Amino acid sequence: MDSLGTTYTFQSNASKQIFPENNASNFTVQLPMEMNLTDDYAVAMKEFHYSLAFKGVREKFESVQNYIPLLDQSSSSRQRRMVFGVVDRILEKDKKIANLEQVVEECRTAVRTERNNFYDQRERAEQREQETAIFKNENDQVREKLALVERQNAFCEQSSDELTERVATCEEDKQKERELLRVQRHALSQANQALVDERRETEFWKNAYVSFTQDLFKETSSVSNTTDVPRYIYVYCDIVKKRCLGDTYAHFLHVSRVPPIRVSGDTAVDVVNTPTYIRLERQNFSQIEIALRDERGRQIEFEKDAIVIVTLHFKRIQ
Repeated sequence: MDSLGTTYTFQSNASKQIFPENNASNFTVQLPMEMNLTDDYAVAMKEFHYSLAFKGVREKFESVQNYIPLLDQSSSSRQRRMVFGVVDRILEKDKKIANLEQVVEECRTAVRTERNNFYDQRERAEQREQETAIFKNENDQVREKLALVERQNAFCEQSSDELTERVATCEEDKQKERELLRVQRHALSQANQALVDERRETEFWKNAYVSFTQDLFKETSSVSNTTDVPRYIYVYCDIVKKRCLGDTYAHFLHVSRVPPIRVSGDTAVDVVNTPTYIRLERQNFSQIEIALRDERGRQIEFEKDAIVIVTLHFKRIQ
């Protein structure tokens, strides 16, 4: 073994020829070679795979499948159709929201365009008003200078009438632009309100879908861990030093919480990300014995074909 440690995996169905009494809750594994360690080593649980096929669980699942309507095939089909119906409605609402967002974006683009046109026309109207003022000033000057010239005076009056007509036309155009802008703003407001309503309705259906699926999973997981099924699995190993466990000392290595059992024949996996290392009781050994007990200290009874896999990590102590 190097200083970084070495991982070994042990199965409950190994060494059956040497130890025919091996079972999933109590087994001994013969190592391929004898371990003769010269330094101090410690060991920790790295991974723990165990079957959830405890005795009595399979019969419980069979009775549940026969007497709980929620697990009936027709009921499951109805529930799936309900779920798919809700999903289809959510997708339809999402499409409507996308279409509304596209309409809103088009309205916004049209409003921006009309606003720019309105500003351009207003600027041109202001320029025309400035030109009109200039023309009026020039007209006054011409009238003061050329008061005796009737022809020029008539021409100036005609020019003044044309300018007045142009100003009136510009005023009408501005009024039309204002009315068009008001109508577009009203349409944009209505589209925004419709979008808000659609989003609220979609959020409602999404929440209803989440609540429905949560209730469905709660109902389908009606087979929970009872007194017949262990809630915790205590792992003991004969090569580790004894340590305090409750009111006694034992070769205690690891404890794993049993998850809720939903399907008969499930396998639980306990991956230890922060392992706790325990010193070895002896440096020389050729076999390892593993024992599993529940929270009451009783030997755990698995189904006959159950398998337990234990992965241990050995590390040198600095």
